[in-house]
Amino acid sequence: MIQIINFKFDIIIMSVLLLFLFINAPIPAINQEIGFVATPDSHATNIAKEILSKGGNAIDAGVAAMFTLAVVEPFSTGLGGGGILIVYDNKKNETKVIDFREAAPLNIDARIYYQSKKDFEFSTSKGWGSICVPGMVAGANKAIQTFGTKSFDQILNPVIELAENGFSVSESLSKLLTRYYNFLEADKNSFELFFPNWLPLNKGEIMRRENFALTFKLLADQGADIFYRGEIADKIVQQMQMNKGLIVSSDLSEYQVELKQTVKQSYKTYEIHTAPPPSSAGVAILDLLKILEKYDLQKFPLNSGQYIHLFVEACKLVFEDRSKYLSDGIDNSTTNYGFPVSDKHITRASKLIDSLKVRSNENIVVTHNDISNGAHISIIDKFGNAVAISLSLNGNFGSGITLENYSILFNNAMNNFSREANNKISIKAGRRPPISLAPTFLMLNQKPYLVIGGSGGERLISTLAQIIINIVEFKLSLDEAISSPRFYYNYYDHTIEMESRIDSDSIEYLKRLGHKVKLKNAYDVYFGNIQALLYNLNQQNYQFMNDMRKEGVVFFN
Repeated sequence: MIQIINFKFDIIIMSVLLLFLFINAPIPAINQEIGFVATPDSHATNIAKEILSKGGNAIDAGVAAMFTLAVVEPFSTGLGGGGILIVYDNKKNETKVIDFREAAPLNIDARIYYQSKKDFEFSTSKGWGSICVPGMVAGANKAIQTFGTKSFDQILNPVIELAENGFSVSESLSKLLTRYYNFLEADKNSFELFFPNWLPLNKGEIMRRENFALTFKLLADQGADIFYRGEIADKIVQQMQMNKGLIVSSDLSEYQVELKQTVKQSYKTYEIHTAPPPSSAGVAILDLLKILEKYDLQKFPLNSGQYIHLFVEACKLVFEDRSKYLSDGIDNSTTNYGFPVSDKHITRASKLIDSLKVRSNENIVVTHNDISNGAHISIIDKFGNAVAISLSLNGNFGSGITLENYSILFNNAMNNFSREANNKISIKAGRRPPISLAPTFLMLNQKPYLVIGGSGGERLISTLAQIIINIVEFKLSLDEAISSPRFYYNYYDHTIEMESRIDSDSIEYLKRLGHKVKLKNAYDVYFGNIQALLYNLNQQNYQFMNDMRKEGVVFFN
């Protein structure tokens, strides 16, 4: 009997040692034959793959995918938009952020937007007055110059070919063209671009973008400067003047991309690196995970009523915190807004959560419009570099305005500012509006373990936190972590919105506690569209996953 006990004890000790070694095992250098790409569209994935196969790195491939998505997903991103990317430089073993978020014009008179709340919504939702200075071209150029190995023309050649030859219309594009027909019809150039035969294109039909190909040729020949100081800039200013837009030549020539530090926070044995403001999601995700780290989540079944209640109550605290740090302003690009979060703050916040009571959300302030539709790209190259790129025009098809002859669709990022005047996230000359984009790395032993991001507005905060918890706490594979049912606390109407696959017992438990519950589709893109890469420590290789809630294509070699 004693021998059996000793044998069992030895097994336990050995298991603990193996687990310790497993957790602390280094992520080895990626095999020279391997690169991984996850994008929301097969054309973007294939062109990124082509760049990698020709010796380009993750940043080269990421920029190629950015421009490709501008061609094939004009509803989510484009040269008239902006975004945020984070990059891991394997040689320097460091992460950086490139902030190419759109900015309000420098000479803007914000009072014209705040005559009434109706004025704000009307003026910022669509049309020429909703357009901020685009940052995508400058961001792509900064990424290539700082971290890339290829030239603009090398990266753009396959994109030009795709735009000239055409592409098969996706189901998403076809549906959105139908849904936004009246919206796009209001602008002559947009209507001619998207409805050449006066009708939305069906899934599988070929769409050609010859004018856009010419725009890319200009960029390939003359570089990004042509967009901000050359021929394209002149056309933008001319069209703005003709249509009472607000962007002038100095807005374009003085636009600056910002190279920043990532915001970092420990979580269990990992470190999370994500985007600082103007991202309103990155810091919130860190806050949420640090609060939940105080609890033994594994004692609750995944998506049980107890787990969802705890998560939702933590979300309420996070949205309260977010209300405060956004109110403190987003102009200072060097601040981390109190992060890493102090243990004192987390302990105080977690004590406000009652496992059996529903807390009110009266301290949550609606700070800004948060539509933030967009697209995301995750790439790791054969050199060990990684990039996570989140892009947006804000609303689907942005402002609905297309630049004549150049096929550039503009953003409506003005709508992301606060609805209220005279606060630190109100419309102001040169200010970048907050946005819920959160390209993120989960680092293990200072290497990218998870490369992730997506679209979905502020629901992305909840979704990315759930996926990270699914992987770290519940040990799910990447496929399982992303496909797992999602939920979100909608503080506008005090309701937990969730995919209908969540167990009925969980729903009834939440209702008994006093939560309101609203069911969505079983797999609903409302909760975000995710692209991610995850390192598998057993196989010593990366898993790759696109959200089944929308088209998404991966590549590995």
